[in-house]
Amino acid sequence: MQLNPKTEDGKPNTDKRIEDLVTKIPNLTDPSFGDKLDIAIDELIVESQELLKNEWEKVKSESKKGDLKDA
Repeated sequence: MQLNPKTEDGKPNTDKRIEDLVTKIPNLTDPSFGDKLDIAIDELIVESQELLKNEWEKVKSESKKGDLKDA
């Protein structure tokens, strides 16, 4: 699976939000940023769960209907 970061309707998609968080987190590793790091990690977990859920739904749909690109 690869990320496809882009903006949809003027807002970053899940992939873009994950990419942004992965870029941001290393800058928050200083102990003085502890709370911000915890928040960013929690956001990354939620965004990753959303990405995996969406991918799983696509896989389930493809298993029932065939390649979704052909539909």
